[in-house]
Amino acid sequence: MGIINGMYSIDYERSLISSQNFVINLEVSYGKYYQNTGGVFSSFPGFNSFTSSINGLFGKKSHLFELDLGIRYSIINDKYKENISPFLPVFNIGYRYQNPIGKGLVFRTFVGFTGVGISIGKAF
Repeated sequence: MGIINGMYSIDYERSLISSQNFVINLEVSYGKYYQNTGGVFSSFPGFNSFTSSINGLFGKKSHLFELDLGIRYSIINDKYKENISPFLPVFNIGYRYQNPIGKGLVFRTFVGFTGVGISIGKAF
């Protein structure tokens, strides 16, 4: 089995500027990265992270192009600090589906510095 990388997180997003075809949001999140090397429930190195970013949404109604730019701070185990920087840039581009009234399902797919991602969530 190969190496599987991933992250799960809790995000808070707030609109700063909003027009008919463009939105700028401030996003903060807390999450955990993991790397599974194939053993049963093995995790290496696994670390917590805090992210702050600005994202721009372009488009009409529910289908949006998303551009995300920010910084991530990770709490790294002392054993790995020498090889991994605690600060990483965030740069993602992708697609977002979100109900136009801002509540309900949020689906995102993106590519960025940390790889390719899919995100599913709920807006309140």
